[in-house]
Formats: sequence, C-alpha cells, structure tokens
Amino acid sequence: MWRFFSFPLFDYRVVLYKDIALIARMGRRFGLPEAQIMEILFTQLPSVNDIKQVFNMMHKELKPVFFSFTCSNQHPLKPILARSGMFFFKSKIHFCVYGLNDATKTDFESIPWIISPALFHRY
Repeated sequence: MWRFFSFPLFDYRVVLYKDIALIARMGRRFGLPEAQIMEILFTQLPSVNDIKQVFNMMHKELKPVFFSFTCSNQHPLKPILARSGMFFFKSKIHFCVYGLNDATKTDFESIPWIISPALFHRY
C-alpha cells in the first residue's frame, strides 16, 4: 500500500470492511466520476455479501458513478466479483465495471469502450 500513499501521483482512497481493504484511484472516464479499483486486499477470501458491502461503502464514501477493476481469469476474486454484479467484458485484458445507478446499469456492451492495458490506468 505504501506505493499509493508515500508519493501519490493521483487521488487514492481506501475503503475498509472487516478484513478487506480496497484501494481505489479517483478520476473521470467519459466525463463521469470513476473509481478504479487498484487493489482488493484480504486475509480470507471474502463472500459475495462482503464484496457487495464493500461496493456499497465505496459508493457512499467515494461517490463514483461506476467503478472498474482489472483481474486475470486466475484471480481468486473473479467468480465472487461476477456473482456480486461486476460486468466482465469479453476481452483479453480482463476488464470489468460495476454500474452504481440506473443510468450506468444499462447494457455495457453497447458503450463504445476503448480499453488497452497501457491506457487503462491513465486519465
């Protein structure tokens, strides 16, 4: 976690719940407030309800319109995130988003996303 807070180049925030620490970088995508999840740290694999609780806290505390996360197929959280409502794009970079209001819970596939690993962490 030191790399996010010792010499921050961006606005990083932490959401804590039980033994889960979520680190997000605040920014804008498509002109909308976004929280990019940089890390989800845990000592024990969280449940779907725990992840939903963290997402709810993230929404209330950080106030993004949506948040995004990149995780590999082998990431232990991927099936839990999928059951929690994350939308996983059909791409090789394993990018997913979570809409936080009715306007962003529309059909994510209809949005013309331009995502590349090199540009994902830039605004």
